[in-house]
Amino acid sequence: MAGVAPGTIYLFAESKEALFWLALARTMGRPLEDVSCETPTAGELRQRFAPHGASPSLSAWLDSNRGDMPSLDRIVGEFWETVDRAAPAIKLVEKCASDWPELAAAFYVELRPTVLRNLTEYLVRGAAAGVCRAVPDPALAARLIMETIAWFAMHRRGDPDGRFYDDEAARRVTLDALIHAYGRAPTKEKK
Repeated sequence: MAGVAPGTIYLFAESKEALFWLALARTMGRPLEDVSCETPTAGELRQRFAPHGASPSLSAWLDSNRGDMPSLDRIVGEFWETVDRAAPAIKLVEKCASDWPELAAAFYVELRPTVLRNLTEYLVRGAAAGVCRAVPDPALAARLIMETIAWFAMHRRGDPDGRFYDDEAARRVTLDALIHAYGRAPTKEKK
């Protein structure tokens, strides 16, 4: 497939694990010359995935615990961009997680639950502040937001029906639906 003998690949990477790491790093957009050819540690895997985990605005707001709440449209927009940008790496992790327990733990035990907790906290605090609509189950609503964005930003491309949707139209319609489903409608001024 690569046009080289299998042994030639091992002149560049010391093992199958190191080769996998190179592929994963490349799907994350890192130039190959910036990637170590040694097998990564679990800590390195967590570090590499951490920047792709959540909305930067939401993370910064939750970390500082002060200031104005970021808008729901900003959060879902950033989350869409993160999933869209990281889609090749996410797909590779989903496909190979059973062979890489450290990678599965970093992605499924740490990253995804953190994103869900952050979204849930935003929905709860946003409802209390009047920024979001109160929902019966904020954790389930957070999961619906995450899975909706994941399908339309990433998984639809592998679906026989979903691949026909234009990228920009899929983004606009998905974000519009989520913002209107969970955001607080602006109040009309009385005249």
